Amino acid sequence: MRRAVWGILALGLLCLAAMGVALGLSVWWPHAGRAPMPALPAATATTEATPQAYRLTLPNVSVPAVTSTPTIALAQVVLPTAAPAAPTVVATAVPSPVPTAGQAFGAASRRCTGIVTRTGAQLTLDGEPFRFLGTNSAYFMESYFPEAEIAPALQFIGATFPNAVLRLWVLPGWDLDRLGRVLDAGAKYGVRFLITLDDYHRGKSEHWFQSTFRMEYLPHVKQVVARFRDHPAVAAWELMNEPTCGPEGFSQACLDAEYGWVRETSEAIKALDPCRPVSVGTTGYLWGSEPDRDNFRRMHALPSVDIVSIHKQVGSAEADIVQVARDLGKPWFFGEVYYRVYDDACRPIRTEMLGERADAVAADIRRSLDEGASGYLLWQYAAGPVDMGERIQWFCGWYEYFRDDPTHDRIRATDWGLGR
Repeated sequence: MRRAVWGILALGLLCLAAMGVALGLSVWWPHAGRAPMPALPAATATTEATPQAYRLTLPNVSVPAVTSTPTIALAQVVLPTAAPAAPTVVATAVPSPVPTAGQAFGAASRRCTGIVTRTGAQLTLDGEPFRFLGTNSAYFMESYFPEAEIAPALQFIGATFPNAVLRLWVLPGWDLDRLGRVLDAGAKYGVRFLITLDDYHRGKSEHWFQSTFRMEYLPHVKQVVARFRDHPAVAAWELMNEPTCGPEGFSQACLDAEYGWVRETSEAIKALDPCRPVSVGTTGYLWGSEPDRDNFRRMHALPSVDIVSIHKQVGSAEADIVQVARDLGKPWFFGEVYYRVYDDACRPIRTEMLGERADAVAADIRRSLDEGASGYLLWQYAAGPVDMGERIQWFCGWYEYFRDDPTHDRIRATDWGLGR
């Protein structure tokens, strides 16, 4: 009996051993004789190993061709911003240091002497009306543009335009030491500056108006104004070039955000520099939208906004926009006035167009001044061929004005009756 038991146990152990050998062969045999599989490159291995649902999508980074500072589209986290639904007057803790029309400067306004201010519906300088002509430069402050070219250009501008004003762009991250040198050169050559503090066409949106402007833009504005508020060459501050809610279809949410941005930024400027005029920098309302028109009026009705900005084509009266300024009792000016004469290669479309433009601009300046415009700025000064060190680069565009443009000759040869 014992022998039978031991025989059964031995037979069982032999069966288990046979099953283990068979299982080992089934695992090993399919791979026998193959070369080891090469490792995947790290990037491919990571991509294949990461499920689609867990891949990280980074924000887009847009670097416009004309700036060295990238604009990053941040995550769309909307912070609540309260904006009045109606164009109500917003009280400000900053008293206006500017006297009303006909009053002499008193003790509260002595610190505003020697610079441009607003008195009622006009700009003034030491109590006298101040009206100006001038041009634009969107690129003088760009790091790629040779700084040595700026002073000769300012000398030309100062000699060409009466009460010359240059609308100069100064964006976040740009060199403020360079700005100081440009302002000093302007003072030397009789040029004042309308400082435009950002450009809508570089990554702005409804979300930017709601909250993102507080991250980089608002500290930039405060830094520039605090540093240069005592420089006599600064004529006025401008919040931005051509802000709009057009891409959002002029939704009320975007218009309210835009209004809130204008109010907060303009009041921050007035807290630092209560003397100088503040412009929003709008084109006007060229889109034919009633909500846009209403918001245009609402923004310019703010006590912290002094002057109504309009961009237009030569010959366009913009009478309805001008009427808004008159209704608000504020000065108005044409911040950009354009007339195309050049093709993509900076050659005149027709030879006679340069003379035609000079005639049209001269007539348009006269009409604008007669209707009460405080200023008229051409778009824009063309530096032409510039030695960049390793190459000659042309600075020009469809609407621009070289030094020898006949429009400049007409402006120099005409008495515009601006005084000073």
